[in-house]
Amino acid sequence: MHRITLIEGDGIGPEVVGAAALALEATGVALEWDRREAGAAAAGCEMEVAWLDPAYDNLVDVEPFCDLYADNAARLGRVVADHRRGEGVVGSTDMGNVSHLVPSIHPMIKVSPPDVAIHTQDFVRFARGEHGDRAVLDGAKAMAMTVADLWLSPGALTAVREAFAARDSAGQPV
Repeated sequence: MHRITLIEGDGIGPEVVGAAALALEATGVALEWDRREAGAAAAGCEMEVAWLDPAYDNLVDVEPFCDLYADNAARLGRVVADHRRGEGVVGSTDMGNVSHLVPSIHPMIKVSPPDVAIHTQDFVRFARGEHGDRAVLDGAKAMAMTVADLWLSPGALTAVREAFAARDSAGQPV
């Protein structure tokens, strides 16, 4: 008999925890589950959730902010796709709502050659190797350089704030 402690509610959805438990049970190995709660449930806390509409809003780009990051990435040898030139980047984020409240950027950085799709084993090989390490370091450096620009470059923060303020309800520049 193997005893396994199962911590439910550890940030992974309950359906994932349940599916993992079923997969282990399907092996036929004798298991004894030690089920534990985590987080708010373990502490006896309660909360109420009220969704704000829209639940997932579009991401608002603030051009001067994006330009600062792109310039810094270029200093590190990185080329940032520019949606103004029709260079699309596919991805998803739940940061859209935040970007309607405060100036935000959500840059993405190249980890693999363009013919390697994300969420594939080929992508994993790039992401967990030298290419992935370099992307993390370059991304962190470019973000830090961008923050330094906002603090130290005369007019940079004002330009970002003004561009953010001058947009319509959909987040588009006016």
